[in-house]
Amino acid sequence: MCHAPGLTGDALRKYVETGISTDHECSTLAEAEEKIWLGMKILIREGSAAKNFDDLCRLIEKYPDMVILCTDDLHPDNLFIGHINNLIVRGLAKGLDVFSLLHSATLNPIKHYQIDLGLLQLYDTADFIVVDNLKDFTVLQAFSSGVCEYDRVGEKFDTPSQLFPNSSFLTLHSSTRLAHPKL
Repeated sequence: MCHAPGLTGDALRKYVETGISTDHECSTLAEAEEKIWLGMKILIREGSAAKNFDDLCRLIEKYPDMVILCTDDLHPDNLFIGHINNLIVRGLAKGLDVFSLLHSATLNPIKHYQIDLGLLQLYDTADFIVVDNLKDFTVLQAFSSGVCEYDRVGEKFDTPSQLFPNSSFLTLHSSTRLAHPKL
């Protein structure tokens, strides 16, 4: 991801020509559109500090293949509340098309970063989520390589009763702690 807020004109063109293909620092439609016209993908970030979804969400329908939803600086504890699914709900409330939103949340990042998951094509691993409906997008289950890793109904994960900043771990009922491997 690039950090080029406010870069425009010839300087931006030269920057893009070096091979930079994404930008998550756009804060206005005009800035984002100039970068899209030069071939960059725009990552609309909605984290704990930087929040650009409301200002940039109209790009999703205008340029459905050029926009990716991202977390950027989201604190891990906020993931218990949800994130990309919440952006989809907010986009729906603004009248955006559900399939354009899903495209930006799933297909675009998979294709751009050449991630080997999530397409559910023949011989692909089963990486997907199950949601309650296409309005609320409450994640009920999450599957990775065909294995249910999260089950809201079966309460496969315990959420801490009190969340502490940056305590990026979940506790399984089996008392196995999932943590970042480098922590």
